[in-house]
Amino acid sequence: MRDTASLWLWIFLPQLALLVLASLVVGVWGTKLEPEASRGLSSLSLWLRFLGVGPYAVGFALRRKYATFRLQAHGFRYV
Repeated sequence: MRDTASLWLWIFLPQLALLVLASLVVGVWGTKLEPEASRGLSSLSLWLRFLGVGPYAVGFALRRKYATFRLQAHGFRYV
């Protein structure tokens, strides 16, 4: 259970950091921007989370060593 929680945190924390950073940026500069621009920043944050931070976090979690189980990516190998 401890390694499972550790794995979950390695995947979740980078995404949470991006979400907090985007919220701070929109909160600070949101009043100075037009409403369409602030919605665009929110949408950009969502795409960055799905296409950038999410795969990076999963790759980072795959490289770590866990005591109770071995985590590895599986796929089909065509010969």
